[in-house]
Amino acid sequence: MLYMQLEKTMFREYDIRGLVDKELTKEAAKAIGKAFGTFLLKRKIRDCIIGHDAREYSERLQDAFTEGLTSTGINAIDIGLVITPITYFAQVHFKVKGCAMITASHNPNGWSGFKLGYDYAKTLLPEDIKEIYGIIEKEKFIKGKKTGKVKKKEILNDYIKDLISKVKIKPENRAKGKSENEAQKNKKFKIVINARNGTASEIAPPLFEKAGCEVIRQFCRIDFNSPNGNADPSLDEMLNETGKKVRKEKADLGFAFDGDGDRLGIVDEKGNAIYPDRWLILLAKGILKKYPKSKIVFDVKCTKALADEISKCSGVPVMWKTGHSHIKKKAHEIKAALAGERSGHIFFLKGYYGYDDACFAGLKILEFLSEENKKMSELIDDLPKYYSSPVIHAHCNDKAKYQIVNSLIKIFKKKFPGKVNDINGARLEFEDGFGLVRASSNLPALVLVFEAKSQKRLDEIIEVFKKELSNFKEIGEWKFGG
Repeated sequence: MLYMQLEKTMFREYDIRGLVDKELTKEAAKAIGKAFGTFLLKRKIRDCIIGHDAREYSERLQDAFTEGLTSTGINAIDIGLVITPITYFAQVHFKVKGCAMITASHNPNGWSGFKLGYDYAKTLLPEDIKEIYGIIEKEKFIKGKKTGKVKKKEILNDYIKDLISKVKIKPENRAKGKSENEAQKNKKFKIVINARNGTASEIAPPLFEKAGCEVIRQFCRIDFNSPNGNADPSLDEMLNETGKKVRKEKADLGFAFDGDGDRLGIVDEKGNAIYPDRWLILLAKGILKKYPKSKIVFDVKCTKALADEISKCSGVPVMWKTGHSHIKKKAHEIKAALAGERSGHIFFLKGYYGYDDACFAGLKILEFLSEENKKMSELIDDLPKYYSSPVIHAHCNDKAKYQIVNSLIKIFKKKFPGKVNDINGARLEFEDGFGLVRASSNLPALVLVFEAKSQKRLDEIIEVFKKELSNFKEIGEWKFGG
């Protein structure tokens, strides 16, 4: 029974990921395509958008997946090599509810996977992933009376045109109080775009140029070998190299894109990295000016300053589970205006389509800067000060990680009654900071984040967690900024 042998750990909380040729073979991709086609047909969906990221093996995995999908009778629209947000945009543009993006997102070379959806701005949740796996395990595939058709369609120009129409960057504000020569020089935003040779390399730069920016390209040539490292803006080294380039070029901002273009990292004009939960505060302020008293959803890894500032601006802060599918679902359920994660996934539900799009988030930051007529560092300096750790990964095998987190929740609840938020792992809340441990949805690892009002207090909270985690032999060394 071939399909029974698929590695169950590939079927994660809200997408499917595995090692190519070891776990994710062409046969596995075909089986997943057949299962997803069956899944769509059960929901009376007969068409599906398919795109893939910039990896050497992505196209052949797409071909295998498409073969499986169309065997059920589903028709496919192939949009080729795109960033993930373009796949979501294509759903809206072509009025097709089914979507499949072949990508491993920010995972290293050698990985691939599938982000799957069956409605506009909605991707699979844990129960949906379990259903897909169950269809494969029991081989309950629907066989179509006819094989579905595959059509190739272009989408990039429509995507760029649509995004630019939805923002108003005001260069005239940047010229106020300057001489004529200075005004002319300063009207355009000068930005560095670092794509680390990933899928955004040939999409983001022309988009921002058409939006009126001067773009300095950094590692913006697609290269399947990732010669400059993994395209992951949560990595300190990616943000640091972006910051170095910003300082050298005297740019206004630096944007770092992840491998499939749905997450954004930002550095200010001084080259300093700004964690996404900090610049999410600026986006929240911007949207609350337009839509007062709106709900803003954010994940458990985010700074306490975010909830405080949302409340201060008469918004409603809502903390929820980490994961783009979880955040999207919650935001749609409660009719939020905006949602975001510490990882750099940002979702605009007012003025956009409600899915995570790094390009659109970058444009909205530029729009906010042009309205405020301040430098990024000045806007961030105005926010409440917290000392934050980077996102930390501690290796822990997939089979043990959830059990260990459940044990830690019980331990912390016993030692710190009333201070544990367990909606997604254990977030231990103090008046002057917090500590979080949760199981990674994408990697064999535990994820940790810490924050406090002083460096001394930050170190103390970290020690509380180190002491407890050291009791589990399955937990490996802590890797900072990864």
